[in-house]
Amino acid sequence: MKIIFYFSLVLLFSSFQSFAGESIKTKYSYIIDKESVLDISTVKNKVFQKIKWEEDINVGYNENDAVWCKVELQNIGKNKSIYLDFANIQLDSIQLFDLNKITTQGDRTTISSPFFQSHTFKISLKANQTKVLYFRVKKTISFFNFSMRIRNLNDLKSETFTSMFSIAILLGIGFILFIFNLLIFRFTKSKINLYYLFYSVTSIAYVLITTGFLKHFFFPNFLYISELRIYSGSLWFLFLSLFISELLNLRNQQNKFFKNIRMLGLINLTLMLLSFSLLVSGLESYLRYFMSVAYLNFAATLIVLVYVTLKNYKLQKSKVNYILFAFLPNFIWIIILILKAFKLTPKEANLEWLIYLNIYEISLFGYVLIKNYLQTFQINNDLKLEILSEKKKTNDYITHAQIRERKQISSIIHDKFGSRLAHISNLISLKNEPLVLRNIQELASELRLVSHNIMPKSLESGALLSSLKTHVENLNAGRDDLKIHIDTYDFPELIFEKWTFDLFLISNEIIHNSLKHGHSTEILIELFGYENDYVFQFTDNGRGFEVSTFIKGFGLSNIENRISSYGGTFEINSKPSEGTVVQIELKRH
Repeated sequence: MKIIFYFSLVLLFSSFQSFAGESIKTKYSYIIDKESVLDISTVKNKVFQKIKWEEDINVGYNENDAVWCKVELQNIGKNKSIYLDFANIQLDSIQLFDLNKITTQGDRTTISSPFFQSHTFKISLKANQTKVLYFRVKKTISFFNFSMRIRNLNDLKSETFTSMFSIAILLGIGFILFIFNLLIFRFTKSKINLYYLFYSVTSIAYVLITTGFLKHFFFPNFLYISELRIYSGSLWFLFLSLFISELLNLRNQQNKFFKNIRMLGLINLTLMLLSFSLLVSGLESYLRYFMSVAYLNFAATLIVLVYVTLKNYKLQKSKVNYILFAFLPNFIWIIILILKAFKLTPKEANLEWLIYLNIYEISLFGYVLIKNYLQTFQINNDLKLEILSEKKKTNDYITHAQIRERKQISSIIHDKFGSRLAHISNLISLKNEPLVLRNIQELASELRLVSHNIMPKSLESGALLSSLKTHVENLNAGRDDLKIHIDTYDFPELIFEKWTFDLFLISNEIIHNSLKHGHSTEILIELFGYENDYVFQFTDNGRGFEVSTFIKGFGLSNIENRISSYGGTFEINSKPSEGTVVQIELKRH
């Protein structure tokens, strides 16, 4: 609360400050010093080109040139101190020649500006004094542009505090999201979280380098901050493109675009390595071509990312919305940089925008990943509970099935065999041997029939087809309202597969469901024998149902699990009033 209160006071106080330049009259001109051959004694004799105050000087791509600026300041008020601010933190060196005094700042120097977000020089002016200043601005190898402004101390302090406050927020949010996603990656080993970690780190590094924060506070003696800025920005963009590709699952869904993005990323890495080799070997003059290609590669990557993101809008609406809302502002910022480099726009990309955009972008993407993880965690937790529930149902079903089967066997023994055995016992007491023998033979026949209906003995020898035919004949017997047919196509009489017994029981279950729930009057069973597969198809003329809204009961789920355990497939096709088709495919071993 104290920080917020202090921050509010600074902004309020600064809003009442008068602009220092109101009592200063300025004249501004410049010349471009090709190959940097001029010094302060010779440059004064040159003819300078006039330019409006605060207007941008854009040299374009530069190789060892310098810009000399002549600034004439006329103070028409009291004694005061003003600050001349160069609105480009990326300049290699700026030398101020004020009478016999030379002051230097810049990336290629160890002297820092009082304010980390800009190169700023303090100028003291007496009442009614006119002072002529010369500045030598240098950017050795890169796109080169800058402008100059007059600032007052309160504004600079306010901007510095605001920038530091924003960077503190960025670092805080970035650290929290980094820890969260690091933990998620540790548990899930998900690539998307890994890409986010690299993307967020390089993004924050790029912000700290580009705003001057890193050099000003941590590495004031580091002289290659410009190169570090370029390489960190390239890596940030590379990991961002990989992150978006993984978020949209392009590798599996649109592999062509994934390969294109990966190829552009490889070009980016290749350009980085080649440019680094040229710098080390002293061949800086060739860097121009690599930098131009690098900017074009960035533009091509942007176009591909935007296109593929919009192309996925219908398929992945929520993810695409996140990407567009999170990254579109940064798209605009990068495009402004590219257009500015090629002198296609006078618009400047404000460094404050970069901080706010990265806070916004990193926060939104981090929120998306954490939200997705929590949703996945909840789904997995629900799935575990569902599995436990299904296991309980399975155990209950097995228990009830065993009880039901025992009751059926008990009823058969009591009703069919109990009375018959009592009758045989009575015949034996009467010593009626012929009738005893005939009743024993009939009892044995009934026992075989019951045993065969429960589990045909022929299945042990692989006679699945004959067992199914016998079972169908028994179901059709004595019923005019039911017709069950079996047709075979190259299906062998004997098969020796581990699933033979199971498939006989599954066939009974499917027929039972068709009769009980589908109210079928006609069922066609087709058995196909192929070189590598067996296919079993059950077609009925029952009531049917809507597959998309159908919830499988325990029986069908159990069938599907059993088929799956043998490496097969189980498929149901049905429509209301059009019957049902069940197809099972099993591999031959």
